[in-house]
Amino acid sequence: NVIPLFIGYRHHFNSVFIEPQLGYAVYGSKYVWWDDDTDTESDGALNAALSVGYVFQKGVEISARYQTGGKNGWNVNLFGLRIGYNFSLKPKK
Repeated sequence: NVIPLFIGYRHHFNSVFIEPQLGYAVYGSKYVWWDDDTDTESDGALNAALSVGYVFQKGVEISARYQTGGKNGWNVNLFGLRIGYNFSLKPKK
């Protein structure tokens, strides 16, 4: 499992957006051995990510994200697709 802690900025070009991010991610692993014994391991590393997406009318958006990071000779690369809905916490006037 991966727990990302990122900070970034989203810049809009009309309906298209780009969102670079930089942060830290904690990586965890669980190993199950042949005798049902288990070991767990976790470590963290500096990571960077970039999302590119499109916002449709009524707040629906779709985006693609690439994330990379690692240290001491190991590297993790992730690619993800996302569909989301944006809503406002401000009351309508």
